[in-house]
Amino acid sequence: FRFSDTAQGAKEVISVQQKYQVKDINVFIEYDGFNRGVVDNIIDQGHLYNKVLAGGKAADSRRYNNRMTELWFKFKRYVEEGYVKLLPDQTQKNQLIGRYYKRSLNTSKIGLESKQEARAKGHSSPDRADSTILAWSGMPDIDQFFE
Repeated sequence: FRFSDTAQGAKEVISVQQKYQVKDINVFIEYDGFNRGVVDNIIDQGHLYNKVLAGGKAADSRRYNNRMTELWFKFKRYVEEGYVKLLPDQTQKNQLIGRYYKRSLNTSKIGLESKQEARAKGHSSPDRADSTILAWSGMPDIDQFFE
């Protein structure tokens, strides 16, 4: 979703959650930038979602620049191992396969291409793919999943 009014954004998110009867514990929501206002509004209404700091520190900070990059690579493993069946959504698929990343020459860490860099190269914003990644962010690394 994209809203300039945080109250309207919160109302819409809660409406979708209720429509599909998803428990708060199963909702993972990005808590960076403008989203903070929406999430804070949701919390004020008594909902306790799992906040994901996409630009925050990765659990494996030796390997990844930030949490979102780490989540993308974690999700990638689930797809490669055949544990995720994607929806028949061509936009989602295009965004998932069209997200670029690079390795820092200084630190060797992997980082996703920023949305600004993507736009400058003519790539569309990966909003639907990012939402998919966030929905899976509560899953453990695949090796822990097998344990």
